Amino acid sequence: YPDNGIKFFSGDGFKLPDAVENEIERALDASAGRIYGPHGAAERLGLRPSTLQGKMKRYGVPDGRGRKA
Repeated sequence: YPDNGIKFFSGDGFKLPDAVENEIERALDASAGRIYGPHGAAERLGLRPSTLQGKMKRYGVPDGRGRKA
């Protein structure tokens, strides 16, 4: 994640990229790793599947294979 000088912190020092990564992880866990289709992580997050995959790559989130719901 490039440093553009803008910092996004909450009161406890939590960074916005960390929050995004955590939400992606939660959606993948809730959908048993499924990205596409009904009840997939992309639908849960309100994103297109290709957008979700791009964010997963950007934040280093592993793909959903092997996750349990």
